[in-house]
Amino acid sequence: VDTFDDIAYGNNRYVAVGPNQSTIYSTNGLNWLPSGNTLTAVSDWNAIEYGTNNFVCLADGSDTGAYGTDGITWTAVTVPYANYKDIAFGSGTFVAVGSGVSNASYSLDDGKTWAASELGSSGNWSGVTFGNSTFIAIKDGSDTFVTSSNGVSWTAFQLPASGAWKRIVFGGNKFVITGSNTTVAYVSNDNGATWSAGTLPSTADWDKLVFSNNRFLAASSTSNVLASSADGIIWKARGN
Repeated sequence: VDTFDDIAYGNNRYVAVGPNQSTIYSTNGLNWLPSGNTLTAVSDWNAIEYGTNNFVCLADGSDTGAYGTDGITWTAVTVPYANYKDIAFGSGTFVAVGSGVSNASYSLDDGKTWAASELGSSGNWSGVTFGNSTFIAIKDGSDTFVTSSNGVSWTAFQLPASGAWKRIVFGGNKFVITGSNTTVAYVSNDNGATWSAGTLPSTADWDKLVFSNNRFLAASSTSNVLASSADGIIWKARGN
């Protein structure tokens, strides 16, 4: 397997997950080792995050999750539903969202047991992140987003426009959202109360987004584009 869907850092290592039972890990980000197909076989492990002591990964198309300390040995668990798209950790709580449901899933014990919380509406919940003591989850094909202080009780709000919103991250004391078939990136400095529009360098499927070294980095899984921004508003195309 040469493609992986998500990556997390914790316990002095990076761990990446992908299709089937595929996981790899690295202590320096340069040299990678396979974990040996120790995950339960599912169609696609596509979301991973590190919490207090454990990596937790969830799958698209399965109600099986897994947790482990090192990215090599995993313990399988049952989660409330299938089709997970993203997972976040904050204030001792994992929160995960997925497509075709009206619920989020949350864990208060580092991924060992899970329960469902009501998001308020059904849809393709594509991204979730945590910052400033707040979880924010976004929906693909909608202007709806929801916020929560604990991952259990959620309040719905609206973005300035509907769109195929794919990813949300927190960094530099702000939330940033990117999506597909657009040049728009939304930025909030006040936990989602207001949003400003930034401009990405080209129309693309901006479905990959991270914050690292004081910069937001946006990329696409379907085209050869890469952009960076210090504030989420002004973006610069990068060589690739």
